[in-house]
Amino acid sequence: MAHIREGVDVYDYGGVASLEKLRLDGVGLKDYNLEQQATILQDAYLNINDSDYDSVWSAFIADVR
Repeated sequence: MAHIREGVDVYDYGGVASLEKLRLDGVGLKDYNLEQQATILQDAYLNINDSDYDSVWSAFIADVR
């Protein structure tokens, strides 16, 4: 039987530091579950106008295009 993740943890992608590290290792948006993908894109949208907008967000947005 497969283990199904439930609750808040299903949305946790590890934060920006994790995204940056895993992106360098070749991990893309498709490698996350649907809930994590949605959270990553939501965070990218919410941070797009911040002065410290990080290129990691741009990379994941590019995965959608």
